[in-house]
Amino acid sequence: MPNLSIISHFYNQPHLVQEQIAYWETLPDAILSQVEFILIDDCSEQPLLYGPTRIDLKVFRIVTQIAWNQPGARNLGSFHARAEWALFFDIDQRFYSEPLDAILKNLAHMDPMTMYNLRSKKSRLGDQDWSDRPNSASDLCFHLNTFLVNLPAFKLHGMYDEDFSGHYGYDDTYMLNVWAKQGGKRVLYNDHEYFNEVGIGTAGLDRDLGYNLSLAENKVRAGLHNSSGVLRFAWEPVQLVTERQTPLADAHRDPNPTCRDLMRRLQGTDIYAGFVPTFAEDRQGWNSQHPAFDCIVAEVRPSVIIDVGVWKGGSTIYLAEALERHAVKGTVIAVDTFLGSLEHTDMASDLVDLIPRRHGTPLLYEQFITNVVRCGVSDRVVPLRQTSTLAAKLLQRIGVQAGLIHIDASHEYDDVLKDARAYWNILAPGGYLVGDDYHPVWPGVMQAADEFSAEVGVSLSIQTPKWIIQKPR
Repeated sequence: MPNLSIISHFYNQPHLVQEQIAYWETLPDAILSQVEFILIDDCSEQPLLYGPTRIDLKVFRIVTQIAWNQPGARNLGSFHARAEWALFFDIDQRFYSEPLDAILKNLAHMDPMTMYNLRSKKSRLGDQDWSDRPNSASDLCFHLNTFLVNLPAFKLHGMYDEDFSGHYGYDDTYMLNVWAKQGGKRVLYNDHEYFNEVGIGTAGLDRDLGYNLSLAENKVRAGLHNSSGVLRFAWEPVQLVTERQTPLADAHRDPNPTCRDLMRRLQGTDIYAGFVPTFAEDRQGWNSQHPAFDCIVAEVRPSVIIDVGVWKGGSTIYLAEALERHAVKGTVIAVDTFLGSLEHTDMASDLVDLIPRRHGTPLLYEQFITNVVRCGVSDRVVPLRQTSTLAAKLLQRIGVQAGLIHIDASHEYDDVLKDARAYWNILAPGGYLVGDDYHPVWPGVMQAADEFSAEVGVSLSIQTPKWIIQKPR
């Protein structure tokens, strides 16, 4: 029986879930032997697949779509927890192992009727005065959603009021007021920093506080009583993938001699063998499904396509699907460092947050192969993690020729011109070189494409935003 149940919930944000699990697996055995982890998926748009893990992890997915269902998600976690004490926190917060170890050692001495808030590096704090909830609290040291509580007491005297589900805010502050009315106390543990808060919110959701503010005020006037009934939604346990189950990567694959040969020559092994995707599918990108791709695949029927600069794989997957649509047993070689471009690396850029990171390392490659596997095209895609320049040299050295090459690795003039020259040598006669972002927003791309067209003496075709050159036969 665990001594502590660690409970968090999430909506989308698959990279944060993956980062948390990876971090939890690094915790000392002395901690892992005393805790269980409970994750509640609050009806994310794309269900996650969870691989084998050494931690005691249970996952439940809410299948009824209810906006802002934190009350229901946390109540669900409470009912499935086996420990006497529970630690609740948001998925974008990470606890430190040493203070957690101190908590575990002191659980037996803690007061069941006291809720313990925990100091964190960055947080926001709601005020119990409903009319004066601060908008910013960078100087405050804990988060209302982060607390340690005795579960039997929490279930008996409080829990969350699910009347607040469906709208944003005040479920946390109201719960604390009900807890206080039932005789519960609150203490701030301020001796250590227990959590580091990333502070990543879920975009695109309505955060209007008006409805729940009015609801809270009415409930306060009525005497601070929780409504009857909890878990007012459908939910299901999520099965963790075990070593004995067939990985999704293997289940989707059909024999493809071209892909098998290129995989052997470029990777030395089948990189998909046994791979279990743990990210949700995320094909976010730009200009990935251009009609020119389909037209060229239908005309050339290339056995090899090279996609240079693939981001999360949107164009790679679309090209692989085009091969299938036109019954071509071909392969897409996906060339990328999977570190992002200049605009994704500059911390002052608006685009920097598009890349999930773990300890500073971009997770684009994990997202890419997850997308490839989830979309069922792993039998037609071979990734090549390399700079575009070195990849071109390698492909030329081993004698690869492609009927279609798509260049989208950089928006800088020198880089685009260098890639066009390098991959022209690999392009088969009659094949097509296609570049992206021929648009005034990217003048360097336009200049490089125009100069390269003049350099090889072949006219440039523009199908905005693609620039296209066919190599003479």
